[in-house]
Amino acid sequence: MTLLALIVVFAVGFPAARRADGDAPLLRCLGESFLLGIGICAMTLFALSIIGVRWTLLRALIAVLIVMIAVTRRAPLRLRVERLQVIDLLTLATIVGYALFATVAPPAEIDFIADWGLKARTFAAHGGINWSFLQNAWYRWDHPDYPPLLPLTFDWITLFSGDWSPQSLGMLYPAIGLALLAIIRSLFADEFASPFLASLATLAIAPLALSPWIGIAEAPIVAFGTAAVLLGRRGLMIPAALMLGFATMTKNEGLAMLVAFAIALALTQPRLVPKLWPAVAIALPWLAARAIFGLSTGLIGGPILTRAVERLRTPQILGSAFIKYATGAPLLWIGVVIALAVSFRMLREEAFALLWIGIEFAFYIAAYLVTESDVAWQVRWSWERLVSHLTPTLAFIAIVLLWRLATRGTMTTNA
Repeated sequence: MTLLALIVVFAVGFPAARRADGDAPLLRCLGESFLLGIGICAMTLFALSIIGVRWTLLRALIAVLIVMIAVTRRAPLRLRVERLQVIDLLTLATIVGYALFATVAPPAEIDFIADWGLKARTFAAHGGINWSFLQNAWYRWDHPDYPPLLPLTFDWITLFSGDWSPQSLGMLYPAIGLALLAIIRSLFADEFASPFLASLATLAIAPLALSPWIGIAEAPIVAFGTAAVLLGRRGLMIPAALMLGFATMTKNEGLAMLVAFAIALALTQPRLVPKLWPAVAIALPWLAARAIFGLSTGLIGGPILTRAVERLRTPQILGSAFIKYATGAPLLWIGVVIALAVSFRMLREEAFALLWIGIEFAFYIAAYLVTESDVAWQVRWSWERLVSHLTPTLAFIAIVLLWRLATRGTMTTNA
């Protein structure tokens, strides 16, 4: 039944993807369909809760069918098909292996047990978002303010299975990774003259797109955020804005992604900023609900400026935490630094994406300066996950810059 739930997610998202990105080739369309389908199905359950309709599978299906009819594009179905290569089978094999990892046991992450999974199971038993549960004082220690897209997606799957089954939820994660990699593979095909190199580059990024944290929200926010920026750099603002909107419904960091996107766009292509309105429209209902129900956050309470000033006066504490709990994959970072260094003169061509990465990184550092938690503790348990939000985009840009450097150098030599 989990597979059926995911197939319906794709079917729901397909007309939305065709409407938002009508010229998308096959792989990009397929990836966008699944990611947009996740957002639509989750927001449908959110809307039913807001209007006081108890969840049932039939009611949920009727609601998403209405959405599908509303967004269906009445136009011939013409999809350009990217040329696939044998090496794409290695990427697919990587995803299959990841699927075995994701489903071998129920999610064991403490954040699933105490947050994402707990919310989903409580909502499923309640037949909707249980606002009194989120308002309960004993629960305030564990992010009642976090956006509900992931728990609602778990509940969408649970509606099909008819019973809470944590192990079956793991299938969502390889599906999300596959959708993101389909988009990346399609965009690489547009960048490179060689389908083989597009396939090879996608295989290289695959480990960054497949989140090791099963049961928590890193996988969907990486997918939504990466897809938004990579589509936005191509000027595909409608699908990018929708992805950003769903990122804001996934984690609080999604709001930072939206603000960083808007700032980067204002500095590079200001005329496109108004086209972000779908992202704002998706974000506002949860922000309003959070304010109405008084769902507090553990980040910005108390004397924020005092904490920030104190930590700025003792930067060695934060610095030592970053050194002690450094992210892995040193070869990745060496490769990225080399790519950016040797293609320094071409960085302006990717100003938007690089600005987004830099601004988002600055937001994450700022969060450590103002958090109510102990800084070292916060860095230890969140830094690697936060960095994972940025690495697929950074790796994509680094590979594209190296390709341009190589091809332009070859053209100059031949001339």
